[in-house]
Amino acid sequence: MFKDGIYSAWFKTPRGEGTGIVHFQDGRVSGGDSIMSYSGSYDVAGDPFTATVVTERHAEGHATSASMSLS
Repeated sequence: MFKDGIYSAWFKTPRGEGTGIVHFQDGRVSGGDSIMSYSGSYDVAGDPFTATVVTERHAEGHATSASMSLS
């Protein structure tokens, strides 16, 4: 069963792969990596969960995608 907390995340977008840290708390997602900050929401339906995350660049770096989905 999914629990609120801090997790490492691996994601893949059309522009590449990356890793970051995400915090899940009461249906909200926040986090980031060295280039992007993440914010959004998540829903847990039994064992699987779905999260929709919007990213915002905060530092120079490689090309990134404007948004991503975790599931």
